[in-house]
Amino acid sequence: MNLNLKKPPSGLPLTVLNPGKILVCGFLLVLAACGNRGTAKTPPIDQAPQSVEGRIHIGTPENVGPRPYSEATINHGMGSPWDSLNPYESGTMYGQWIIDKIFDRLAVTSAGGLIIKPRAADSWENADGGKAIIFHLNKNSKWHDGVPATARDWVFTVNLITHPDTLLARGSFFNFLEGTDEKGKALSPGSPKAEALDDYTLKLTLKTITIPENFLITNRYFVALPEHLLKDVKPAELRSVEFWKNPVGSGPCIFEFELVGSQIILKANRDYHLGSPGFGTLISTVMSNRNSVPSFIAGDVDIFGFSNMISADDRQVLEQSGFIVIDALAKTSFSEIALNNKTIPSPDVRLALHYALDKHVLSQMRTQGFGVPTVSSVMPGSEYYNRDLKIERDVEKAKELLKKGGYDGRVYTFATDQGRAEIAAVVQQQWAETGFKVEIFMTDAATMLAGLRDGKFDIGNPGHSATADPLWYLSQISSTSSNYTHPSDTKFDTLAEAIQNELDPENRKKLIWEFQAYVAEQTPWIPLWHQGPQLAISKTVQNIDYNAGQMMSDNTWEWYKP
Repeated sequence: MNLNLKKPPSGLPLTVLNPGKILVCGFLLVLAACGNRGTAKTPPIDQAPQSVEGRIHIGTPENVGPRPYSEATINHGMGSPWDSLNPYESGTMYGQWIIDKIFDRLAVTSAGGLIIKPRAADSWENADGGKAIIFHLNKNSKWHDGVPATARDWVFTVNLITHPDTLLARGSFFNFLEGTDEKGKALSPGSPKAEALDDYTLKLTLKTITIPENFLITNRYFVALPEHLLKDVKPAELRSVEFWKNPVGSGPCIFEFELVGSQIILKANRDYHLGSPGFGTLISTVMSNRNSVPSFIAGDVDIFGFSNMISADDRQVLEQSGFIVIDALAKTSFSEIALNNKTIPSPDVRLALHYALDKHVLSQMRTQGFGVPTVSSVMPGSEYYNRDLKIERDVEKAKELLKKGGYDGRVYTFATDQGRAEIAAVVQQQWAETGFKVEIFMTDAATMLAGLRDGKFDIGNPGHSATADPLWYLSQISSTSSNYTHPSDTKFDTLAEAIQNELDPENRKKLIWEFQAYVAEQTPWIPLWHQGPQLAISKTVQNIDYNAGQMMSDNTWEWYKP
């Protein structure tokens, strides 16, 4: 399987609406407030918002208009410092959380992409047979210095970032555009197909057919930079200009002050086109995880980002202190067993390894019971999740398949890191009951992934951040830098290409269900479980869309702290 997808395949009906009040921040657990909303609850995952009659519904944001005025300060704690205030330089969730407040994204992507709301763009639609997307931008959007933000700023940004002399950490960002190479650089001056049809209409022409919602999920960090302030900057000098010490965006917050690596202060943008935020100041401070729960309970911190799940002890303390602890709407963390298809070429042997596992036991160990065992990388809650697939533990069937596949007693290498070592040990035991042998190698996560990619290890147990794009996993393993399983079956490519080119929602769904069934049959990798963060909702800030935060795409303009 080559999986040389230039762009994650299309295929995702979503609902555009105002989601429930729950926030996730990528790998972060976000503690934030829901005010006086009382006993807020998350719908079951299978009741996550879906499209109606297979159509994409585009609407306008709710609650636009006057908010309760407040000059209150919202205190946000983060476990690690941000890396950059340049949207195309930052590669961490901490940096993107802050950038999301200063700069505008085209849309709010919530619940892993199951929900999408307009932001800088009021609406969007496909054009040119699905190979182009037209965005209708909000006509009231302004830069923080009062200059109108227009489609020309978005085009300027594309041309600046794709310039061959522009060297940034995220240099391949625009490689989905017609007129760019695989590294996202312009083939010639002005060749990237980003066009301002008028002041508030942006057209992007893509290399592959892509529905707009999939584009917005995959390219959610796409923001505009102000042409009037950066037009004279030489591309080679972009990363070092003074602009990044006092960035001017068009988002809901205005940069005020930065103590690098420690604290950043933002002010509410009273002229934000979707309405003035219901607070005066947002302060983000780097602080230790161990101080977070006491500070949160004391009211010194309104929002905090954890790097791990809430422990059972902290959950009990929070609930006893009157906080609500709930599950996030979207299960955006995905765990798997990666199998090297070159060294384990038999589908029967790989399927045997699948049947040998008790995923309920493994999930319980790792997620405290909050994980959902799965046979698919497609996110639960999406209508594209094939609920008909079942692979439960069957040791005798696994033994039969190992014999059929010609397993000869070879000992395979199983790489794992410290955080997943316990899971690897139980997997080793469960496989041993069938006669399949592995030797565990302890290493760090980066070495494990590099070893899987380079073929030095036969097996590993990585984790991923999933989105509502039903084939997000294929887009992650399609590049040479992240291909951990090395499958060679061309039918995977055929199915993936058919899905990418299919714009009819019902036909796309059938193809995706067929794809999942074929993956389960061939087992090029073993899906283990999906998991979503837990959320502790406090009492100081209202109207936060907690499901949006996992994608660094908050509804900050709707937040209100009395």
